[in-house]
Amino acid sequence: MATSHPFNFDGGEELSHMGATWFVSYAYFCYIDRKHFNWTNIKTVDSRKSIYETTKQYHKFWLSQILLMEESRLNTNKIGISAVEIKKMAKQVLAKITYNVTNKNLEVKNRNMNTREKTDERIENLNLVGEKVINKNEDIFTVISIDCSNAYIVKLNDGKNGYDLKIAVPKKTLRFLNESVQAEVEKHLEKIKVNKPLDANIKQRENKEERLIKEAVKLFKGNGTSRVMSCSYATDFSSLEFGKIYGNKALYIYDMCCAVLNFHPSKRENFQRRRILFAQNATPDGYAVWMLPHNNYTGDASSCWANIIEGDVIYEAWNIHETGVINDTRVTFAKQGNGEYVFMGVYKFESVKEISKAIEGVYIKKIKTYKRISGNYQKLKRKIYYN
Repeated sequence: MATSHPFNFDGGEELSHMGATWFVSYAYFCYIDRKHFNWTNIKTVDSRKSIYETTKQYHKFWLSQILLMEESRLNTNKIGISAVEIKKMAKQVLAKITYNVTNKNLEVKNRNMNTREKTDERIENLNLVGEKVINKNEDIFTVISIDCSNAYIVKLNDGKNGYDLKIAVPKKTLRFLNESVQAEVEKHLEKIKVNKPLDANIKQRENKEERLIKEAVKLFKGNGTSRVMSCSYATDFSSLEFGKIYGNKALYIYDMCCAVLNFHPSKRENFQRRRILFAQNATPDGYAVWMLPHNNYTGDASSCWANIIEGDVIYEAWNIHETGVINDTRVTFAKQGNGEYVFMGVYKFESVKEISKAIEGVYIKKIKTYKRISGNYQKLKRKIYYN
């Protein structure tokens, strides 16, 4: 059994005992191809299978970590599979596991939907945000927003501008991992061909302001839905990438950014427990650092503000009169439903709208809008001296 060089992540010791390449090979046999037997080319099969069966809670996470490993490390195996092939197999298994988990989690939801009276058959009501899709390269992403005003554009957590479902689904560029969702989307797209336009005889959509106010009220009341936007992990802090998970502790992330990206160490106290998790002029280029522990992916809000993430925009609704920083640029992380922080990119203040409106006993005073200007953040090449 492989016992040297334990992997430095959750369950890493168990994975090192089992062997990363053996784990992928056996998982590929279990999920994809029952005729694949490379995993039998070692003498300690039974003990490794025992570890495999008792560590299933880590399998999805391990696969994502293996996809990030150096090929030179994966090539040192005794079961006769190259690193390139190992990563290809890991990607297929991860896609299969994600589909199975998603399908099981949505069985109850689908049964409830079948008993609910359908008042509107617009595609917006499918609630595609949070659903997993797989592309032609077998990469898995999450839907983070959908715009049905002009075209059926879905935005994914891949940093790109979006995809038109009317084109991507028929051409099989994208496919929803949940088959029932895929079938519903195809059904709606078929109706578009027969009845143009789909929204011709329905009520006018709520305007953006009303929708944001209602969403903010829901978050202030703690009635939002907790969900996950990413399952892609990163360990390299020298280049922060959109959609990557960098940890589950704000202070740890900030300390790593101080060590690698030269963020201002004196600001670290702002990211300790029960602090604001925001600091101005925290980066070498004068940007603020903004962490969102409460948002529409955690399903709740802080006592004073609610953050709503939609595509490349973050809305911040306040329930008090606030006179804080307005025109700034922010390196932004957002917590998702499982407690992990995802890098969202670099955002710049765009506008503020005074509201002063109450719904269900919750006052919304203003809504600020921040627009993403970059999906990554890299270390400055020049040396910075703090005062």
